[in-house]
Amino acid sequence: MMTPPCPISVVMPAYNAGQWIGRAIESVLAQTPPPLELIVVDDGSSDTTPNVCVRYSHRIRYIRQQNRGAAAARNTGIRAARGELVAFLNADDEWCDGFLEAIARLRDRFPEAGAYATGFRCILPGGRCFDAVLSDPSGPRLIRDYFAHSLAGPFMYTSSIAVPRSVFSQVGYFAEGEPMGEDLDMWGRIALAFPVAYWAQPLALYHQEASGRVCDHHSRDPRYPPFVRSYQKAVREGRVPPEMKAAVARYCSYLLLDYAKALLYVGDSKCARLALEQAASLARLPALELAGVWLAAHGVPIAWMRTARRGVRVLRAVLGVRGSRPGRWARTLMRSIDLLRHGAREPVGAGVLAPPAQDAGDSGSRNLSAPEPAEAAASVGRESP
Repeated sequence: MMTPPCPISVVMPAYNAGQWIGRAIESVLAQTPPPLELIVVDDGSSDTTPNVCVRYSHRIRYIRQQNRGAAAARNTGIRAARGELVAFLNADDEWCDGFLEAIARLRDRFPEAGAYATGFRCILPGGRCFDAVLSDPSGPRLIRDYFAHSLAGPFMYTSSIAVPRSVFSQVGYFAEGEPMGEDLDMWGRIALAFPVAYWAQPLALYHQEASGRVCDHHSRDPRYPPFVRSYQKAVREGRVPPEMKAAVARYCSYLLLDYAKALLYVGDSKCARLALEQAASLARLPALELAGVWLAAHGVPIAWMRTARRGVRVLRAVLGVRGSRPGRWARTLMRSIDLLRHGAREPVGAGVLAPPAQDAGDSGSRNLSAPEPAEAAASVGRESP
């Protein structure tokens, strides 16, 4: 007897993904139970993507549209979906066995949730990888403050998330025309109105080594990240729950800090300074990291930052001779210099920039606007065997 499909529509936006889309489709079709449907939305590809999809024409729904971006492609898929849940998978990512089963079990256990997600494994160029999951507990859970948990690091990603189709009628669709961050905007809008059900296992594979991803490109768009604008609107309309105000403000400040780095990467120091000012007005940030980006935005040459980095290395060597570990300020400064030298290359949709981890015996140096729950610690950056 065939396993009945679960009531999940899978939406896969694709643009010039002919090299990887077959792998993504196979990972969906291998799920048990299978999805109700797989909708591939070809966003005007000019490569072999249509040819690859033809091979699966009897098992997928193929929709082709003019190139309008990933958000528009996802919205097309949502409107065409027939399932109770809509799961998203980028054409260059893939699912592990058991992903849809975990989503279905979350749905049965937490029907009140506005999104269902698992952890994910990030595969870097060169084959290295790390798991982005909340550490404890390892099983299913209901997260009522998505923003507080996100401050500890990314723990869910577009290709590891499913949303009840009815939720879109309440929070709206993906923001189209944004250069980046439209996925974080969607998850943030949902989290302001609903809890998030989560399974702490890396059941989706985020292939960051794939070229041509949206996050490989930076824009001079002067607008703030879309969720910052959504947050400002929610504040004006009184839709931010009181218990979330501190965490969501700090979340937005980190989005703006990342945005400032992206602007510096394309040489727009004026807009970067405005973004930094807005970030500092929303919440307190790690002082040295903020200062480092601020100095670069105000014209301090990157060569000076390199000199400072070398100086910190000498300081670490000296401290090492004395049998002492470098302080948190030194690590933070070195991290800031790295980010300034290499540009803002954090993956879009993978979460916000996490603050530096706190060392034992450094309890007086935390710079938080609100206490984070103990369960918010995420094992982001834990290398996979």
